[in-house]
Amino acid sequence: MAAFEYHDSLDELGKLIEHVPVVSDIPSSGKFLEGVTIDSRFPVGKESQNGSQTSKDTISFRDIVRLLSKFLSSYGHDEGQSGNWERVIHQQRYTQLRELGCKYPVNYLLFDFCLAALDGDLVDARLYLSHSLHLLGLHRAVNLVLSVIINEGLTQDGDVRYLLALLCRATEPRNAQTYLDTYGPEFRRRYDNYIRELESVQ
Repeated sequence: MAAFEYHDSLDELGKLIEHVPVVSDIPSSGKFLEGVTIDSRFPVGKESQNGSQTSKDTISFRDIVRLLSKFLSSYGHDEGQSGNWERVIHQQRYTQLRELGCKYPVNYLLFDFCLAALDGDLVDARLYLSHSLHLLGLHRAVNLVLSVIINEGLTQDGDVRYLLALLCRATEPRNAQTYLDTYGPEFRRRYDNYIRELESVQ
């Protein structure tokens, strides 16, 4: 991985992803430019006054996936708590939705996104991600990374699955068992897949 400094900030992660050639004309539509892959490397560094790079560091999309995983894994997940998923959403918007009496537990949107993505259901995953962006105010950098993962069909990659499992753990609701029982066997199957994935990387 590149030797650049990373200070555990999603805003800094957003600056890093700007170095990867990604097309994102509309929200949740992130895709690589033609010829770019998860492992393609791109220079990272400030330009000098004559336009030359002052650093030889490079970054790939895989590096960014790993950095986001590091961000998520740096926070504990105590039993009975929903983790720190609110760090990737606009907390005020979430509070407003609750005050408006929104019946759907909107904090489940990211959880459902992860379950669908780990299950390989990219259609459902796109739907949940779009709702997460518009309803929860999902952090721009996180949304871009996740949309590229879905639109490029990267959900079977090991590093990506680790990221999805960590995000799923961070967004898992306190009453996940009741929620899954309510929404039927399909959600139960996806949840079991997620648990197996999490166990495989711990």
